[in-house]
Amino acid sequence: RDLGFVWAFVFLIGAVIFNYETIAAPLSTAHLIPEEVGLWWTSLIGALFFLVAALLQMFEAGNGYFPSTVRNVSWWVALMFVLGSIGFTVGAIPGFSITGSYQAEGEPGASIVKIGFLLGGIAFLIGSWLMLPELDKEMSGQQDTEASADSTAERS
Repeated sequence: RDLGFVWAFVFLIGAVIFNYETIAAPLSTAHLIPEEVGLWWTSLIGALFFLVAALLQMFEAGNGYFPSTVRNVSWWVALMFVLGSIGFTVGAIPGFSITGSYQAEGEPGASIVKIGFLLGGIAFLIGSWLMLPELDKEMSGQQDTEASADSTAERS
């Protein structure tokens, strides 16, 4: 019912799937687990979960449309997350052995992986940074509500 909960939950699922690689890649490099443990699949599936979540977030922030004002910080956060998700998706694609496509092991596929993940990470960093003023506004609003409730209770 609450779209904010839904997109946050989809982000959580995507993060768990996406970060499988964070643990498995070093273990694979150290030859503690087999090399082919689905690292590229988890990157791609996690990035697609991020994309769905970011689109849901954008839909919520803009009420289903382009926001009426470009000052809607929530919409810009969602846009950065959409761009980051696209970067992660593009970065994961060369990891698959598709005939006639660039492979992650050689150039330019390795550069596509690096640039895709770099730009995706930068976009998520910007989106996260943009969330700070929104968080501050929400936290100060809660403090104002608590202060007014305390003053009302004192008057009684």
